[in-house]
Amino acid sequence: MSTNPIVPYTFVPGTKAKAQEVNANFVSIADAIQTNNTTFTQKINEIESSLEAASSDTEEELSAINTSLTNKADKNLSNVTTLASASAKGITWFGTATSNVASTRPAVIVTSYLSGSTWYRLYSDKWVEQGGIAQATNTKDTDVTITFPKAFKNTNYSFCYSSMLNVDQNTTYYTKFDVGCYQAQAAANMKIKVRSSFKRVLWYACGYTN
Repeated sequence: MSTNPIVPYTFVPGTKAKAQEVNANFVSIADAIQTNNTTFTQKINEIESSLEAASSDTEEELSAINTSLTNKADKNLSNVTTLASASAKGITWFGTATSNVASTRPAVIVTSYLSGSTWYRLYSDKWVEQGGIAQATNTKDTDVTITFPKAFKNTNYSFCYSSMLNVDQNTTYYTKFDVGCYQAQAAANMKIKVRSSFKRVLWYACGYTN
């Protein structure tokens, strides 16, 4: 007999081998091979089943993510204008169409302008804020006309100003009670009266433009 469980019989050189013992060795080896094949097949099936289950779970997760992103994405590109070319006086940015401005899609700045001390910001709903410093080199009370860099749609806009008093050779200015608001008479400019000795006018206006 053999100590190997797979090969039950061991043969000694020079002795006769019995047919039933040789056959028994072959049968034992064949049984072991068959058992291994069955075990391997079961393991492979288990692995394939695990991979299929994992793949199914992954596909479901990816599908859920894709659905979530699709629901959150705003695919309505008709409300986005193209980028305009930059100019020497301002840069135009993208914004939503004026007809689609709401609390959930607020107006955004589409143009920023700055030239010296004069500036404005134009929003996508045509609201404009602007301001600057106008010179008033007067020796007596005089009218000063401020021309807006961006004309308003009509005279329904807000305007206020503060005159600036010169104190030391045109290098230092400060405001001194000469302030006020005027009712608009024109959409493109505003005429105000500045008292003598006030050399500059700090102004601000806001409203809708065309």
